[in-house]
Amino acid sequence: MNHRERVFKTLRGEPIDRGARGEFFIADEFVRDFFALRADAPIEFEHHHAIITQLDLDLACVSVSAGWGALAQPDEPRAFEMLARWRAESDRFVGALMDGAFSAAVQARGFNALMHAIRGAPERARDWFQRGADAARAIAHAARDAGADGIILGEDIAYGKQTYIAPDDLRALYFPALRELVREIRARGLVVFFHADGNLNAVLGDLVACEFDGLQGLEPDAGMTLRGTRARVGDAITLWGNSNFDFLSAPRTDDEIAHATRAVIEANGRVIFGSCGGLVAGMNLETVRRGQREGRSIFSTELPSKKCSAPTAPPKEGGLTRQFIANRIARTKGGAMNPVMVEVIAHAPTQYFQCKHCEVLMNQAESEGIKQFHADALETSLPTELLADYRTLSAWITNAVERFGGRVVFKVIDAASLEGVYKSLRYGARKYPAVIVNGKDKYIGADFAQAETLIARAL
Repeated sequence: MNHRERVFKTLRGEPIDRGARGEFFIADEFVRDFFALRADAPIEFEHHHAIITQLDLDLACVSVSAGWGALAQPDEPRAFEMLARWRAESDRFVGALMDGAFSAAVQARGFNALMHAIRGAPERARDWFQRGADAARAIAHAARDAGADGIILGEDIAYGKQTYIAPDDLRALYFPALRELVREIRARGLVVFFHADGNLNAVLGDLVACEFDGLQGLEPDAGMTLRGTRARVGDAITLWGNSNFDFLSAPRTDDEIAHATRAVIEANGRVIFGSCGGLVAGMNLETVRRGQREGRSIFSTELPSKKCSAPTAPPKEGGLTRQFIANRIARTKGGAMNPVMVEVIAHAPTQYFQCKHCEVLMNQAESEGIKQFHADALETSLPTELLADYRTLSAWITNAVERFGGRVVFKVIDAASLEGVYKSLRYGARKYPAVIVNGKDKYIGADFAQAETLIARAL
């Protein structure tokens, strides 16, 4: 039984010779640590091939996108070349990590603009999710042509306590587009996984209804246990992940590693052993190695067979040239270029913090859902005159995003936050709002027509 067969048998609930194991993401920094390379050493296909071979992983995943919060995105043509090489040069199950409807919408419109649309213009938000799904569908088809066996939709719709958007709003605006996207990708003969960190318990039933083949992530610190998730989703879906950064970043005893492995076994049914957020810098290399070795002991329970995509014919467009792939991406994305980044420093209720996996996330709140958080923040955190200014600013950003489309991404920075203080000093902003375009051009004041002149010049 080779690696690829082992993964497909796991997905179908068939007997396997040993546990299936894999990582949906391996950071370049982890690879440098693993091979003791210098900090600026380029990471090539051969490095990823060597690390997956040494860890004896069954899946080889290539990042087409780094997610909606990442500060930099992968070179897409290079990513598609790596997919083709994995298919041609190994027997691994080849996965492509890419944006789904949510991540694509956030990357195109900006997180703040999407949150405001959900609150004040839900039909607009629904349209953005649909457009995100359309963009994801085209990329998934290109990944299939390059040799991918499966797609991992990296969505990150949640944080430690709940989803960013209230579940009812997700059901009305987001899940219909996601469900149709999954259906069409699976119709192309691809396996589809859903990845998100954070607490997904409130929407697990919705994810099952989307007919995903598997769920990747299952962050234990966010209340996502394998046993609890299995109880909610049933036997027909594969669970992948649940080893978190804290566990993998320290030396562990044999008993600790065995206990973590037993937790996976007790989940029953279809499981793939791996981390919840990928292998990243700061992890203990020996703990990672020993954990993966122990993961070999996991066997699937034979369950009623599930129809699972298993493409066997060579890709129609295998061996794609770099230029062909570049042209394919340009066509599927409408020739999109890097968007203009507009930072707006203002007195605002919205706050951000840095996390290990998502880079930019909404600050945790006790209130029910992101809509309630926004409502509470707007009503309680700003004086009346500043609240009026913020509403004017918010309306301008929402309208500007609609006009500029995916060509402009806005980020609102609270002037009272640490980042706001730093940015104000860096850009010499002593009054607000301050609009900074691509980190260079600056406009201070509420005449947003002048700010749009700077944006238009950058475009």
